[in-house]
This record gives sequence, structure tokens and C-alpha cells, in this order.
Amino acid sequence: MSESPKVSVVIPTYNRAALLPRAVNSVLTQTCQDFEVLIVDDCSSDDTPAVAAGFADPRVRYFRHETNRGLSAGVNTGIANARGEFVALLEDDDALTPDSLADRLAVFESAPPEVALVYGYMDRVNDATGQRRTGLRFALEGEEAFEFSLRAEAFAGIQVMLFRTSAAREIGGFDERLTMGCDALFLCSILSKYRIIALRKVVALSHEQHGHPQVTDWDNLPLIDEHHAIHMRQFAEELEQRPHVLDYLRRIAPAHLSQMKALRAVQRGELGSSLRWTLRSYRMRPFYAVNLLHLLRLAKFFIFYVTPLSGAREPLKTAQRRFGLRKT
Repeated sequence: MSESPKVSVVIPTYNRAALLPRAVNSVLTQTCQDFEVLIVDDCSSDDTPAVAAGFADPRVRYFRHETNRGLSAGVNTGIANARGEFVALLEDDDALTPDSLADRLAVFESAPPEVALVYGYMDRVNDATGQRRTGLRFALEGEEAFEFSLRAEAFAGIQVMLFRTSAAREIGGFDERLTMGCDALFLCSILSKYRIIALRKVVALSHEQHGHPQVTDWDNLPLIDEHHAIHMRQFAEELEQRPHVLDYLRRIAPAHLSQMKALRAVQRGELGSSLRWTLRSYRMRPFYAVNLLHLLRLAKFFIFYVTPLSGAREPLKTAQRRFGLRKT
């Protein structure tokens, strides 16, 4: 095993022993074999240690946190222990495409030294149905990418990033105060000092509906408020120079967050809470189409789940399936 591999692939994991082999094997079967794999176990209580020990390849290294510290801490442990010139990140329930590392490294080979990160595309796979669908296709670079990231939004997931280890260490890695939005803050920090390049090719597959809990705590959406506050403090000077981005963070982003809270509330059956968040979002952005659509969803939910018409719900679904208006 090389003491200085080209790439260190960091896989943070927590209580997903059954999913971990797919992620690790997607790295071990890469066309580029100059790598190491760093499994960072965030104090799992399942069989993760045994699964990690079962990989015979000496390039697989295992690290374990004694307490649960979150995704950002897992990434940082990997970056701190990386021996490669570059770091690639991979979530434990996802997989790299066979040429993922080779394709992104090829971009770096012809790139100037001020380029610190290359990212590609990611498709989504429903493990329950096997269906694959196209993911986001951002190809932002330069000032356009920086302005987007200043909005505290990520245009690339961690699964598609390949970055210089030295650059990640210089900016301090991922912010461990955040359990949501850490990828957006990391991208913005990189872009404040370096260039990035978009590779217009699928380099990772994000797996969904696999029966395991999400790593991101979407039920704790107030964390996004804190993420925005940290982001605005850290990049206050850059935001002051871009009033349109600052306006987005102060006015539009809170409306969008309220809408997200409304959606999560209705998924939990909390109609009153969902309506309050929808109305708050509506007051902030009265012509926001998503707000109007969600009001219609709430009305539909109320009619078919609360009123006496709830008895017609299943016959209506059956009729929709019969006429091809609803998937089985």
C-alpha cells in the first residue's frame, strides 16, 4: 500500500452497516486504483466495526469516534488523516460511478494550481423500485458559483466533490457547528480563496428509499436558521458588496425555509402547524407559486382525511390508477 496515494476517499458513517459495503466496493472497483479509503465511524451502535474490519484490502482504514459528533466531524476526521493529495467524499448509502475518480483527476491534471475543487453530477436511485432519475445539473464556476454559494445553498453534494487536501485544511474543513448546510458553507469557503471546475458527467449515485434513517435531520429545520446566521456572519463583507444576494438571504430564504417547515409539518399530520408556516411564508412572498400550491395541498388533505369525504379517498385512488393518473 502506497504511503501517499493520489486520492483519499472519506466515507463518514453512522449505523448503516448494511449499506456500507456498497459504498466501499464502489471505490475498490474504480478504474483509478491509486487511492485509500477512510471509513469514519461516528460511534455506531450496530455492526459497523465488524463490517469495516471485514474489508481485506489494506487500503481501507478505519477510524471511530468515541461519541456521536455528526457528519461534519466525520468529514474532518477523514481530512485530518488523509494521506492523499486529493480528498473525495462519499456518503455511506451512496456509490461512485466506475470512472468517478479517474474522470475528476483528469480535470485536475490540466488545471492551474489555483483550482482546488472539481465536482460532477449525481443521479438518484430509488432502492425500493430500482428506478434511476436525473439529479441536479449545475455547472457553476467563477463568480456565478460564488454568488450562488453565498446564498447558503449548495450546488453540489459532498458525493461529487474532489478537492485538494491542502486547501480543505487551510479553510478549516467542514464547520462542525452545523448538521445541515455544511456542504454549502464549505463550497463558499473554497470559492472565497480558490477556483473550481464543473465536470459535466455523472460521478456518483445517491441511493434513496433504502429503509435506513436519513443522516440529515430534516425534522429539526430550525437548524437551517442557525446555518444562515453563521453564513451571514462569516461572509458579511462579501455580502455587503452584493446587495442582491444579501436581500435573498434576508427576505427570500426565510420564506423558503417557512415553506419547508410547512411541508414537514403536513407530512407529520400537523395541519395547523403547516398552515401557520404556509401563511408566514405567504406574507413574506405573496406571489410565491409554491405557497399557493401548498395551500391547495392542505385543502385536499383536509377534505380527504378530515371531513366525511375521507371515505372516498381509496375509491378515488383506485379510479386514478385505472385510468393511469396515479402510479401503483
